[in-house]
Amino acid sequence: NALVAVRTFIDLAPEMLDREDLDMEALRYPNFWTDFYKKVQAKMRQIVRLLDDLEEAAEKPNFEFLSEVALSDVIDQVLEKAEPQFEAKEIVIDRQFAADLPRLWVDERKFYRLFDLLFQDELLTLPPGSNISLSARPVTFGPMEIKGLELCVRDNGPGLPADALRSVFDPFFVRVGDPQEFGINLLACYFIIFHHGGLVQVKADPGQGVAFVITLPINPKSLPRQQDEEEFLTKVMLNERLWEKLLATA
Repeated sequence: NALVAVRTFIDLAPEMLDREDLDMEALRYPNFWTDFYKKVQAKMRQIVRLLDDLEEAAEKPNFEFLSEVALSDVIDQVLEKAEPQFEAKEIVIDRQFAADLPRLWVDERKFYRLFDLLFQDELLTLPPGSNISLSARPVTFGPMEIKGLELCVRDNGPGLPADALRSVFDPFFVRVGDPQEFGINLLACYFIIFHHGGLVQVKADPGQGVAFVITLPINPKSLPRQQDEEEFLTKVMLNERLWEKLLATA
């Protein structure tokens, strides 16, 4: 495909330069060629990684809910791994979990990846010195009164304007000043939550931070799946903004 062709061209560039027998130091701008090559390679790896995450999160048939986990343990392990990055940006995380949280049946690897991606998104978008608060409580939700838990991830960052809320999970939407950071992380989070039978809401006001409210059932295997699939396809097909962007780039 097109991405493989571009990556192959980039990977072959140094070999082709060697065949040309060029003296890189004799060029007027040698640093441009070496630095530019390294940056392009890094961005290509980033694109491939993001697409791999999105593909894995979107493939429902690969989800197997075989592991029973405690949400607090999962978050502790994910945050421990990311601790140096949070410390480098002086981001403080406050955890306030209810004592009687139910354990969840999950696809363990994908469930851990959900929080990897969510916290990476926070690291990308929050300015240094920010705060993130985590709270969780048992809930029942939906017309069938499904037992589960609700997790709220709230930050005190710059927030989002009202007209940007519907675009948070749009992979083409740039939420920070750096145009390289797309919403693919959050789109992958959405897929993982959806395939676990859960819901995610985003609440934000300009200058008042963003809150992600994630509701998850205790056991996704007990939920009716056909209705969920129809609902999911409807949401995808009716995402007019996504279709407009896809058609514009076709």
